Amino acid sequence: MKENRKGKLEMKRDISSKPIKILKSNYVWIILSLFWAICIIFTKEFQNAYTYRSIFLLAVPLLFATLGETIVIISGGFDLSIGAIIAFSTAIASETMGINVAMGIVAVIVFGLAIGAINGLGVVKAKIDSFIMTLGTMFTVNGIALIIRPIPGGFIDPIFSNVIMFTVSNVPLTIIILFIIISIVGVILLQKKNFGREIYAIGGDKEKARMNGINVDRIEFLAYVISGGLAAIGGLILAGQIISGDATIGLPYLFNALIAVFLAGSLPGVGGFFSAIPAVLFMVSIRSLIRFLEISTWYDFVVKGVILVTVIAVQQKIMRR
Repeated sequence: MKENRKGKLEMKRDISSKPIKILKSNYVWIILSLFWAICIIFTKEFQNAYTYRSIFLLAVPLLFATLGETIVIISGGFDLSIGAIIAFSTAIASETMGINVAMGIVAVIVFGLAIGAINGLGVVKAKIDSFIMTLGTMFTVNGIALIIRPIPGGFIDPIFSNVIMFTVSNVPLTIIILFIIISIVGVILLQKKNFGREIYAIGGDKEKARMNGINVDRIEFLAYVISGGLAAIGGLILAGQIISGDATIGLPYLFNALIAVFLAGSLPGVGGFFSAIPAVLFMVSIRSLIRFLEISTWYDFVVKGVILVTVIAVQQKIMRR
């Protein structure tokens, strides 16, 4: 009898805790839905399908960068170079596509992977703190990008741009496909593959991960290489959208990616990419709302700065508990 009562009590607790579990795992989706609902009520622009088309166009390059940042942060590091890599990629693309489109695409991705490898070697082999290492890389890469492309311009192949911006009935088909692909790849990579499990293990406790047979240096190095490659692909997509190279375009992408990662709840050893997807859409939607309200774009940094500090403060409080 006592065992039956105990079992019933446990079942009741499980049932009552289910809504809380659902809320905890989907809170960013709820925030995004509420934000869109409020925007739809109070602004005409968010009642227009074209607004959401613009949001997805802006979101895809950021989503690529955010996946790379998520992987690095869960592994226990930081990658402050992703914004510079995005800007550098647009600059490289604008210089090389005039010679050969395929060469331009390959050059951008190779440079992105190479920059990620430099970050990885600095952190893993030279034992430089990831914040300092990637900060130095950010300044260096940004400087090189400005030398290559001191003012926005250059040549982006129209065929490449048309493929990126391919639209059917006002739906940016290529962008939607890329959004879906990178979302699925990100979730599977971190939650279903051994690489993802090893990333969580390293972020949780490096020494324990080593004791369990994980090649910590190799996985950590790969995290930075993947981050650099993903940022480069994001830069390629952005170059196709703006049809030029721009060495000054990267900083907002770093800022937005970091906020999206923290808003999604990712920290060393914990978090995931599923919640980063609505976080990216939320970041882009805030920017769109500020533009529609016709107020200074600097308010975008103010609002997101407040969000970043608030999110980190809440996370710190939860971690202390």
